[in-house]
This record gives sequence, C-alpha cells and structure tokens, in this order.
Amino acid sequence: MKIKFADINDINGIRDLLLEQHTYHQKLQDQVFDKTDKFVLITDKWLLEIIESTSTHFVICEMKQAAVGLLMFSEKKTDNDSYHTKNWLYIEEMIVADSARRKGIGKALMIFIEDYARKKGVSIIKLDVWNNNQDAINFYLNNDYREKKIELWKQLDE
Repeated sequence: MKIKFADINDINGIRDLLLEQHTYHQKLQDQVFDKTDKFVLITDKWLLEIIESTSTHFVICEMKQAAVGLLMFSEKKTDNDSYHTKNWLYIEEMIVADSARRKGIGKALMIFIEDYARKKGVSIIKLDVWNNNQDAINFYLNNDYREKKIELWKQLDE
C-alpha cells in the first residue's frame, strides 16, 4: 500500500474513484444526484486545478499500482474571533474502491490526514456524511470522529 499526494499521472485513477463514489451516492440519494458521464462530471480541468492547488488536495492510495483509495481535503481558515480554532481541515471526499474495502485503506488515509494536520499545527478535521450511509458513519465513529452539527434540508416544490 502506498499513500501519496496525487499528481497529473493519477488523473484516471482519481476520475474512476470519483465516478464510483458518485454512482454509490446516486443510489443513496437519488433525489440529489443525477446519473452522468464521468467526463462531464469530472473534467481534466477541474482535476488539474485541485492537483495544482495549495489549499485543496487529493491524496491517493495505491495497491499494485492501481488507485484504490482517495481523500480530497481542503485547508480552511476563519478570522472569526468567536471560534477557538482558527484553522481546520475539511474532508471533501473519502473513497475506498468497493473491491478494496476492509483492507485498512480508509484507516491509512485517515492516519495520513491526521499526521498532515499535526504537522500543519491544525487540531480539527471536519467532514460530512449522508445520514443513510451507515457503513461510513460507523467507520468515522470507530475512528473517533463525533457528531457536532446536523445539516437539514427541505425540498421545495418547483
């Protein structure tokens, strides 16, 4: 298992993992996600912008030279004096290929981001998860993440 920050050579693996996740999310939340072509959904331009970004990052996990895990996270900052913590990391996406689950990849990605946070002097990592994605919820809870906020939605008639 190899974990690293993604580079331009990882674009196809990233795209495949993001599409796998989108397909899974579409099944979980079909009222939110449309079915779509991976090249429309995930453009080279968008992928390159993130790879070259200094505040949003892709971290990829490879096994046998294939991308099997992906973490997309952003470095966030607030100037709001009411917050104790001014800097945090926000996990935008956490993906482990269905074929590679239960092999320690998710845990390894979480250790990677936690080590990165400590090196940057960041003490908070935030994320969100769909309320009907119980496997992901259990994974995060088992890795010491705790619920702090609930996001509510209301679908209005069009």
